Amino acid sequence: MSAPTAPCATTPRKKRRRKAPAAADGNALGQRRERLAALGATLAALGLADVGTGSSLGGALTTLAGLVLMMFAIHKYGRLGEER
Repeated sequence: MSAPTAPCATTPRKKRRRKAPAAADGNALGQRRERLAALGATLAALGLADVGTGSSLGGALTTLAGLVLMMFAIHKYGRLGEER
């Protein structure tokens, strides 16, 4: 039996990822949620326009995706407020 050996000096070390510093007031996160809600509204409007011009399935799926995205963004945005 041989004794356990120490790792080789040439073994590369894994680099640790640094976490991004959190915004003190959550403003950056709020802006991201606002953009997400705007994207959802845009998708919903484009989907409705697509349904109006004749493409019912594609427009319906686009509208549905936009509405779900808006609901998610509004839900997350509402959770950023002050605690009561």
